[in-house]
Amino acid sequence: MTNNEVQAIFNEAISMCSAAGYKPQKLYPICKINSRKKAYGVCKEQRNRYTKEVVSTEIGVSKYFVAKANKQQMLQTLIHECLHSAVGANEHHCGEWAVAANKVSRLYGLDITRTSNYKDEQGNGILSNEQNAKYILKCPKCGKEFYYNRASKAVKHPENFFHPSCKVDLIRIK
Repeated sequence: MTNNEVQAIFNEAISMCSAAGYKPQKLYPICKINSRKKAYGVCKEQRNRYTKEVVSTEIGVSKYFVAKANKQQMLQTLIHECLHSAVGANEHHCGEWAVAANKVSRLYGLDITRTSNYKDEQGNGILSNEQNAKYILKCPKCGKEFYYNRASKAVKHPENFFHPSCKVDLIRIK
């Protein structure tokens, strides 16, 4: 998906939210592309340091998500983030945000939820941990894998860490 396609879907998401009665507040007009590996999208508020009043909100999507998402997945994610902008990013996923998400979902026949696990054409997760992880530790007994992006103590010295369920030392496979 190109940046222009993302911007067109972003504008569509804004108009859909506004038509449903949830106009995004002080929204930066361009959807930013970020390098997050664990979230499809994000809504960030910029606040006045003295009055704590919201000065602007900015919505961004992961470049990994952009590369693999289809139009429907992108639209649902951007509406999700626009709703955060409309009701306040600190509202999280309950209260007024949940009411807004349910209303917009019913109105447009979408599935706007707190979390999503989108799949690509091959059935793999779009933000697959295995695909994006720099390091992988594995339990030799049960085979459970642990994904890391930073060289933590567990990555550097896996022999000092064990799988809590199996009580077996982890091994580093990547």
